[in-house]
Amino acid sequence: MKTVSWNIGKYKGKSGTSEKDKNILAKLEVLEDLLLDELPEIFCVIEGTVNKEDNQLREVFFKNGYYCYYEPSFVKEERFKGLFDFEYFETFGLKIFIKEDFKDKVLPFDPSRAVYKGRLINVELEGESGVFIFLHRNMSSTLKEQSGFISEIYDWSTKGKLGLIAKNLVILGDFNLSPWSSEYFTEKAGYLVSEVIESTYKIKNRNGLCFYNPVIDFMINKKQKNLGGTFHSNSHGWGIYDFALIREYDEAKQIFEIMFETKKFQILDTNDEAKTSNFMNYGFDHLPIKLTLQL
Repeated sequence: MKTVSWNIGKYKGKSGTSEKDKNILAKLEVLEDLLLDELPEIFCVIEGTVNKEDNQLREVFFKNGYYCYYEPSFVKEERFKGLFDFEYFETFGLKIFIKEDFKDKVLPFDPSRAVYKGRLINVELEGESGVFIFLHRNMSSTLKEQSGFISEIYDWSTKGKLGLIAKNLVILGDFNLSPWSSEYFTEKAGYLVSEVIESTYKIKNRNGLCFYNPVIDFMINKKQKNLGGTFHSNSHGWGIYDFALIREYDEAKQIFEIMFETKKFQILDTNDEAKTSNFMNYGFDHLPIKLTLQL
């Protein structure tokens, strides 16, 4: 089973202008090519997805055999009226699409699977004991808010707020924190850190609840020159913000990848440290990430 998560960034330009129309089409063309290359069972889209351009994004998925498991507009739908604990304007653009032919393997969506103002969504697999995937986008403002969000993930996934037994658990998305941020080391956050960081900083593995983050090993083992991370800022350069946290990691059953190209498009030139032009010209500031799970 493949899961892809991509923070595609906000669409550039003023609504209704040719600049914005071109930017939307360019992004969706790359996204669709990636979708058709991989055909993942679950595809999580972050940012750029709360405006009227949503219809164009949805159509890319609908015409290729996907349905929308969750999106912000659910808050306004009559079938969910009064069931969410946040308003539409509080949501942050997270959308989750699932392949139609995988639908019977996923438990139906209900509002209890969306918390923290729609930034954190749980997908549970039917009949796969203890397989839970949490897809999210973290806060991007203050460390206090980011830390609170990390705590929410920990509480939700390990303390049974959904009545789940978090045995086979994946937390995937844009964390807006680097893997070695001190925000993961706090008692409140529950040590949502990687085994690499735990070993390096000699953090106590409290009750065996530390997670493994394969993005670090992936980047260490790659030989490309331009492999600075998953997020690029014009003012700060590369950072590792998008990654996966995995319980009970088995490298033979869980394969993590940062994605740099599709069949038609080179999203990032990994052979030249100076080149980010393709990446930035498309209007992206994050790279897509993929996790393949052997169930």
